[in-house]
Order: sequence, then C-alpha cells, then structure tokens
Amino acid sequence: MADEIIIGRGINALGILVRAYNLTNVRVPDARKSPYEEQELQLNYAQPDATRAAPLYPDNKAGYLGVPVFTDLTLQGGFYTDNITGQQVTFPDIRFDAVLCTVDFVARIIKTEIQGRDGTVKEYIGEDDARITIQGVIPGTNGVYPQNDVSLLNQWRKAPISKGAVCGFLQMLGISNLVVESCNLPQIVGGYSYQTFTLNCISDNPVELVIQ
Repeated sequence: MADEIIIGRGINALGILVRAYNLTNVRVPDARKSPYEEQELQLNYAQPDATRAAPLYPDNKAGYLGVPVFTDLTLQGGFYTDNITGQQVTFPDIRFDAVLCTVDFVARIIKTEIQGRDGTVKEYIGEDDARITIQGVIPGTNGVYPQNDVSLLNQWRKAPISKGAVCGFLQMLGISNLVVESCNLPQIVGGYSYQTFTLNCISDNPVELVIQ
C-alpha cells in the first residue's frame, strides 16, 4: 500500500468546512472514530459490521439536528499502467479528517405502458450503482494556498481505475470502492488559503477471478 498523506494535519479543517459550506446548527460529538481500518480491507472491500458501527452514533447526540454529519475518509492509493507511456504510475493514500458524504441508491425498474390502463406496469430488476457525493475542504497553512495537496487529490481522481475508500459511513452501507465520475474544484471569494472540493462517484463491486 502506498504511503498515507493526511490533508490538513494540525489545522482546524472541520471549522473551515463549516464556514466554506455555510453549515449552521451542526454539533459534532466526534468526527474521527471510524470503526474500520485500512488493513481490514480485502480487495478494497470491507463487509459492514453492525456491532462495530456503534461509534457512528454517539449517545450524547443532541436531538435530530444534533447528530454528527461529518466523517473521516481515506482515499486509498494504488497504481495503474499509463496507456500512452506504458509506465507504472503510483499515487498515495489521502486522508481527510472531516468530509460530508451523501449516498443515493437508485433502483432499476422497467416501466411498461398498457393501452387503456392508467399508470404503468413495473418490473423490478435490481439496484443500480450507488451515487456518492463527497464534499470536503483542503486547508492551507499560514494563509498559503494548498497547491501540493490539491495536486495530490487531482492525481488520485485522475487514476483511471476503481479505487478504495475507507469510511465508516460508506462501509456501513456496503460501499468500499469508488469510480470518480467528476470532480468540482471551485474558486471561492476570500478563500485564498483553502480549496473546497466535491467528488461525484459511483460505487463499484470488486470482481474476484477464480482460476480452476
């Protein structure tokens, strides 16, 4: 596994994230207690474990609007072969102490129209790939734009392979592999010392080939 790089080590990334996305009335008892560790993954996939997921829901949450909405996230590194140069390209693990994750589950349904009948006949096929939106912030130090860390994130998202993600919230939903569809890096007025980002991904299930 590649070396892990922690984005915003020693910086109040959580406070910057709250200000950057204008989050209000948010109370965070603990945002960095993922019950899953990187070494537990096999082929970048970890089965959800309900008995270990308890720390995601602290007992001291303050009502429905006081539940923790932040989670830590490790984007796993790896390697791939460049199609043009034929050389192997490696990219490191990247850890964020606080991000916001949104997961959309979409069912695949065939709708058939029948003449003379209102509505349609539905045939349930199965679940489509889950759509995951990850919002975070890359803070800089001493009022300096985090150019190197932004480049690392760009390098990670450009890798043309399915990549692992270690996150208690995602593992709880059975998601451990991501394919990046798009990445948004906006410029923010006054945000010269940090960079917000949004990763739009879809879930991927690793395929194991058995040689007989």
